[in-house]
Amino acid sequence: MRPWVEDRFKRDGETPEETLETMSNQGILVVRNRFTKEGGIYNPNRLNRPRDITRPDTYRQDIERTKENCSFCDPTNQTPETIAIGRFSDEYNQSFANLTKFAKYHEIIAGSHNPFDKTRDIFRSQIAIAQAIARKVVGDNGVRGIDPAAQFMMVGENQGPDSGASMYHQHKQVMLSAESMHFPDAERWHEASAGKQGYRVETGRDFTSDWFLAHEMVGLGFRVPDVDGDVLVAASMTPKKDYGVTVIGPRFKDPLHLSQRFIDTCWGVEEFMMMEQGVEQFNTALYLPPLSRTDAYWNDFRPMFVFTRRTKSDMGIMEGAGTAVLSVDPKSFAGDLFSHLQKAA
Repeated sequence: MRPWVEDRFKRDGETPEETLETMSNQGILVVRNRFTKEGGIYNPNRLNRPRDITRPDTYRQDIERTKENCSFCDPTNQTPETIAIGRFSDEYNQSFANLTKFAKYHEIIAGSHNPFDKTRDIFRSQIAIAQAIARKVVGDNGVRGIDPAAQFMMVGENQGPDSGASMYHQHKQVMLSAESMHFPDAERWHEASAGKQGYRVETGRDFTSDWFLAHEMVGLGFRVPDVDGDVLVAASMTPKKDYGVTVIGPRFKDPLHLSQRFIDTCWGVEEFMMMEQGVEQFNTALYLPPLSRTDAYWNDFRPMFVFTRRTKSDMGIMEGAGTAVLSVDPKSFAGDLFSHLQKAA
């Protein structure tokens, strides 16, 4: 099999002997977070593994192909409205109801049709509209909302069909839940921090701060200074998929308030991945602290934005077992990402 291995797995600059040596003595790095239960397995050789199953990448052509009959391009006439919430719009985006909800309140915020036409202003607008929707639901400045119990909020985006998107038109989704728990990833993070067997109980220290310090110590963490509080950026050691980045912002008395630096840093991650890393399809999720709880139990939870690249493979055996098998070393892009964010700050 030597010629076949040399042909399929040879990296630029390697001799055939070096390729065979690498494949015969593979280094596998396993990272576990025993508090969040996240895990990652790194083996860069998997990036070059042979594939018999392929399909053409027509994503960018499909974006243009679907523009003519896109209901999101005419939201006023071709999308539903949640009467109690209404529609919010500005020069960049318009909101409307999601017909197939997976939260009690589930709204869409649609911008320009082509996802690659996104700008910082469009991103800022979408976050502002999401905040306005939430204030309409839970209330604001003494004005009672339609459902103050809907305290758990997530703003997410599926870009591209490989990410789970059903529409090519660029859009974000706003979800507000009145259930007894936050969305699962946020709940797991919170339990890791403040649960009965969490990090604070065991160590007396803040989980998020030490989690970031662990990344910073190995060159995977970057602080964006700001008068409102530093924004923390980590190229995650335990992402769900390759190119996983987590951004954590400062927390304010009003849980719906987000610092401008945090919002712009979240956009900076998206911009970097699309424009400099060639990442076309991805998921993002922005989790906010509970909107109507002031008890100390949730004090450790801060606004958290998570970016995850998506590719044609949905999930494999290990992902089904809760562990990501990763091909991209986060150190390969972390330095460039942090430089990009520093220039934009």
